[in-house]
Amino acid sequence: MSFTTSILTYNIHHGANSQDIPDIKRTGEVIKYSGALLVALQEVDFLMPRSFFSPQARRLGKMLGMHYLFGANVKWPGGCRYGNAILSRYPVTGQNIPLSGQGEKRGLLKTLLCPPGRHSKFYFLCTHLGLSSADRMEQVKEILRIANTLTKPYILAGDFNAGKDSAEFLPLQGEMQNTGDLITDRYVTFPSYRPGYGLDYIFASPHWRVKSCRILDSDASDHLPVLAELELP
Repeated sequence: MSFTTSILTYNIHHGANSQDIPDIKRTGEVIKYSGALLVALQEVDFLMPRSFFSPQARRLGKMLGMHYLFGANVKWPGGCRYGNAILSRYPVTGQNIPLSGQGEKRGLLKTLLCPPGRHSKFYFLCTHLGLSSADRMEQVKEILRIANTLTKPYILAGDFNAGKDSAEFLPLQGEMQNTGDLITDRYVTFPSYRPGYGLDYIFASPHWRVKSCRILDSDASDHLPVLAELELP
């Protein structure tokens, strides 16, 4: 029997909308509307003043009735943290793997999932690559090295800060399926108020069949969320 799941990747801009006004409730509404079973989040705050000291991953998990995992990449005194998060309808545990780079610290949040009633497991990976091409090239190499050690199907989602024609993007396309290839119109996710760049993607190992992919319309962040449906035979 095959297994189907839905994945959302969303750079939530620390819960601020396209006008930079904090509104984590709207973020949660977008995720709920998507109906995604797995969610990769980037630019997530933990106890940061700008987001009213909210543990955003935990708050969204509670709001949506989902399990959550937060990976802090940037840390400040006083417990302030900033990084990526995963929301899941399935129980979730995992690790945050630091990625190299000269700019803001980045990471790969990795979890191994076992949906109820399923004997087979799969990996779900969330990342947010750096702002410079040099950093992204190194980070992509590291992610591919990690992906090549995985013995089970995997999904990689995140904000790659690069488009499909960039040099750092091509190695990913060579190893994984880009769900965005199903979109025949312009693939643009940033900025949400006037999209001109495709930065946010969902990749899958060859084990999966990509059933659908679409970009959702919302101004709850400065990025648009991407939703894909995958089937594992």
